[in-house]
Amino acid sequence: MARWARTHNIPLRPRGGASHHTADEAEGHPAILRKALTGPYARQRLSRFLAARTYPTLTEAARDLGIHQSTLVIQINRLEADFGQPLLVRGRTRHGHETDSIRQARRRGGSEDPG
Repeated sequence: MARWARTHNIPLRPRGGASHHTADEAEGHPAILRKALTGPYARQRLSRFLAARTYPTLTEAARDLGIHQSTLVIQINRLEADFGQPLLVRGRTRHGHETDSIRQARRRGGSEDPG
């Protein structure tokens, strides 16, 4: 395949290079998002976070996603570190976990789903 690509002047990525140009793609996004959009498994972390936020607990989310709960927690922790702030408010409440925006809406006396 590489020989065919070279014959037809199709550029090849370097050995061991990323299969996606996540750093280039991140350039068009706000600075706060860039760190979370780059690196290995960045898209996987983001998609799992988006899926997990709709579940009452991370344990249920992980089970339905087919991964260990600790894997999901580690990935969400990484996103929180990338963003520099918590994305989920975890606790042993009747609500399980919630996004930070939901928690803020509850404090203001608003609905549970601000968006």
